[in-house]
Amino acid sequence: MPNQLSELTVPEHFYRPSNSNNWYVRLVAPTHLLHVVKDKEFRKSTGHADLKRAKPKGMALIAEQFRVWDSIARTLPDTKIVSTILTSELIETICASRLYSWLRSDDEERNDDKGLSLEEIAEINDFCKLTDEVMRRVTIQGKGSPRWSEVVTATQDWCLTLGYGVEVEDPLFPILVRKFAKVEQEAQKNIELRNQGEGTETPTAFPMGQSLSAITEIFETHKNNSAGTAHVGAMLNAWSLFIEHCGDIAFDRITSAHIFNFLQARMRAPKKPWSANRARTFGLRTLREIFGLARATISSDGSNSVMMTISNPADSLEAFPGQKDAEEALHKNPRHPFTAIQLNTLLWSAWYNPAEQVQFTGKMKHDLGARYWVPLIGTCHGNRVGEGVQLVVSDFSFSGDLFVMSFQTELDKSADDPKDSQTSQETPGRTLSDADLERLRHLKNISTKRVVPVHPILLELGFVEFVEKRRKESGSNGLLFPSSEPRPGGKRPKLGRAYEQAFLRFVRDKLGFGSGFGNHSFRHLLEDRIRNSHTPGAAWPAGLSQQYVGRKRTRALDRDVIHDEGSEGAYGNGYLPSTMLRFINTVDFSDVKLPLPYGKWLMTKGPDTHNKKINMQAELTKKSSK
Repeated sequence: MPNQLSELTVPEHFYRPSNSNNWYVRLVAPTHLLHVVKDKEFRKSTGHADLKRAKPKGMALIAEQFRVWDSIARTLPDTKIVSTILTSELIETICASRLYSWLRSDDEERNDDKGLSLEEIAEINDFCKLTDEVMRRVTIQGKGSPRWSEVVTATQDWCLTLGYGVEVEDPLFPILVRKFAKVEQEAQKNIELRNQGEGTETPTAFPMGQSLSAITEIFETHKNNSAGTAHVGAMLNAWSLFIEHCGDIAFDRITSAHIFNFLQARMRAPKKPWSANRARTFGLRTLREIFGLARATISSDGSNSVMMTISNPADSLEAFPGQKDAEEALHKNPRHPFTAIQLNTLLWSAWYNPAEQVQFTGKMKHDLGARYWVPLIGTCHGNRVGEGVQLVVSDFSFSGDLFVMSFQTELDKSADDPKDSQTSQETPGRTLSDADLERLRHLKNISTKRVVPVHPILLELGFVEFVEKRRKESGSNGLLFPSSEPRPGGKRPKLGRAYEQAFLRFVRDKLGFGSGFGNHSFRHLLEDRIRNSHTPGAAWPAGLSQQYVGRKRTRALDRDVIHDEGSEGAYGNGYLPSTMLRFINTVDFSDVKLPLPYGKWLMTKGPDTHNKKINMQAELTKKSSK
């Protein structure tokens, strides 16, 4: 047998058009570039009528075109070729589409006005024999074949044409290569039989459909209009885990079995497993919503049909994976309130040393206002950390003699402040426009939108003066804490990410509080203290504590100590800040060792003050151990 064939074929291989005796190469642009390239197909002549001579030239043309497409992909700011995890179903899809492509291409040549001459048929037969020889070696010898690397290249190129970035390190990759080689054998055998008047008919077009990953960016854009950044990010992470589990297969190949197995795998995952409740609620809801969007979104593959034509598979899930109570308990993320000792330890730690910069990097090294006020706001108001770090100056105002704080997403458009009309570039240290800032601010639900009196403790520590200073620096709609501004150009900007991450690392790694303690611990601390402030005959009015901390409904823990709340909780504007203040003042903070007022605190940067704080922290820790 001749052995001049130095490389193997690639997607939409060589063909000879009706108006030329020369062989041409044909490639289809990768799926992830179809929206940017002008020509969806690449066709070019090799300049040779002899297939053996055309082969080296054609392979060079193919390699160069893939380099061009790769260069285009690298220039796109949002283009990221994600590795595809192989599954048996995906391997079947890749190989079946390859067989269909070969036979369809052969049909086109035979159905052409010119047809095939006897010389062309003889050349095709030679090529079929050469291909069969090489592929047979690979299917028999596997990696031991000297032609293995050539088939690997051909396999990866074909996968890229379909939009799959498979990796040679994937455990199933050798199986894919051998099955790909077998399909090449089958295709060439059929073509050779056709040249003898036999062979099989080309099957119906293989139903590729739109792959799961095609909906990712569409869903992100869709969901950003109605949900916060953190929630959208969690849903996208769950979706990427689902694709990793199933492979990036077509939507119409998904069944309820895929969903059942995925949820079961997440509940038993060695890293960050889901509880049964999270799988049943968040996990299943996320999949149902994404599949629903795919059923309503027109595919981008030119088929003019929706991405998913079958019924929503999440609706047909008739069974749910089980989990033992002991396993469920291990998977729940604990959320503990700070104790008084822990809170005092924090308030007299390096976090509250304005001279301490060695332990802090980036924004938290310089935003002393955030380090000082965010924990205190959480202690006094029990707000979620996201609500605290997204505060702007215009969220604070006087209602008569009462200084109030609004938890909201809207910005004050009526403030008579010359800075408000400036562009973001004209405001020092600010890159966000008012529109972008308003879009990034979010509330968990309607119950979290509220107006409350600023706690007297914060007033005593100089909070009003701090707010007014920030108003002069940044304008009415400037962020209260500059470190909350997201990094410019980030893919998923989030207000206050720098603070949240730095604080969690500090209490976990530096203070060693352990699992379950973090930004949320202030919220649970205040709710416990509110409950303890109830006395017989003097319970808080129904719904007041929920309105103050922004909770939708009464915790089961509190139902025995406050009045039942009826449907009236869903109507009206709630309690006035002045009414709230009377009850807020009954919460006991006498065991909390507060820091110095903010203005004086900023001045305590000397070593003597620092040593005094360290000694205080050591004493508190000693008491805690007793």
